[in-house]
Amino acid sequence: MSRVFRSFFKGSRRKSTVNPSESEPEPFNICQVIRKHYKKNIKEIDQDIIQEMRIAGESPYVVRGTVTVTDERNITEYLNVFVKLFDTEVSPNDKRDFDLFCYRKEFQVYVSILPALIEFQESMGIDQEQILFRTLIPKTYGATLSQEQRDAYYPDNSGMLILEDISLQGYKVLEVPAGLELKSAVLAIRALAKMHAIVLAMSIKNTVEFFNKVMVHLEYESKYAYPDDLHTTILNLVKYDVLDRPQLIDYKSALHKAIRKACFDAFDEPEENPWHTMCHGRFWTESLMFKKSEIGGEPISCKIINFKLAEYESCIEELIFFLYTSVRVDVLDNEFDQFLDCYFQTFKDVLKKHKLDLDDTIYNFTAFLAEVSKIGLKALAEILVHLREIVTKTEDKEDHFDAKNEYFERLRFIFLHMIKQGWITVDQETTE
Repeated sequence: MSRVFRSFFKGSRRKSTVNPSESEPEPFNICQVIRKHYKKNIKEIDQDIIQEMRIAGESPYVVRGTVTVTDERNITEYLNVFVKLFDTEVSPNDKRDFDLFCYRKEFQVYVSILPALIEFQESMGIDQEQILFRTLIPKTYGATLSQEQRDAYYPDNSGMLILEDISLQGYKVLEVPAGLELKSAVLAIRALAKMHAIVLAMSIKNTVEFFNKVMVHLEYESKYAYPDDLHTTILNLVKYDVLDRPQLIDYKSALHKAIRKACFDAFDEPEENPWHTMCHGRFWTESLMFKKSEIGGEPISCKIINFKLAEYESCIEELIFFLYTSVRVDVLDNEFDQFLDCYFQTFKDVLKKHKLDLDDTIYNFTAFLAEVSKIGLKALAEILVHLREIVTKTEDKEDHFDAKNEYFERLRFIFLHMIKQGWITVDQETTE
């Protein structure tokens, strides 16, 4: 997939010193959207668009630049912005509805859900350095689905989501075809546990606010109407010949049964589960940006991006999905138990910081491991749907990277590791 960059070295500048209601919205009118969301009274605001980035045939696309804001006290602030815009003419018909849904979902996360979570954290007296925007997620400077329709449900060409450009702080998505190494994986696991725990804490402490401001935006409708639809899709992705390879042939029957069971488990959702919270929805390497130290180049921080599929789901299922799709196989094989411990301890620490004295019969490590075992096979369905896409996304980025071999090796590892964990049952006669 070719990425198209168009740089505007001279910039596209617009200055606004008038009331926004007196001017008509224009394409890239970032100033008008920021003005509506900015907490301070703005005297003057000026934008400088320096780069537009598009992936051919896809929407949304991105504009990067700098916005200079001067308030009524003549204090100037420079905002480095990363702006997502929707192009209704580019998005193909067969995927436009999904693109619209994803854009609206991310809009809801940044405009409604995250502010509600931050308000909750502040009410709990959480230290400013532990607030979501400071530690886990880029800031939001403004957003709108449309500058032309007041009550737009989906974005039009004037809609935009204006975020902090954290790439200028040294953050970047890691190009790691084989998956994350140990230190990066630990940072990602801790970030995931913090996000899950903060949302869970709000759902327990401020239940009404949670349902009105968070839960209401976490609906998600699967494109698979029935388990058999999902099962067929997975078998087409995995291909029968994969299960016929020497390393897996002895387990072929058991794996077929496991895949089918995972598909039906995916539709068997319990109404109440203490491990359900807001999940990212597609937590893998391209949903993370890492910052490395200047000396040594060690990863020291990471932030979560791309909330276009956020949903209310099992946090443990999302953890398992991340581990099997995004961590190097050799690292995961050696550190799997340590990763589970890392996640749980971070999760529990965050709950304590939010003044939750929870019943240890629910949120203890034994109960956590029991839930991991219970949910492990269910996660297999989601993993298999997306694994080929995740692995092959790197195929054109690394000339020496063999995507087909990497896909098989990771698939083989997942199956054998789940058998080792006891999540996939193998009959004794199958291996004899």
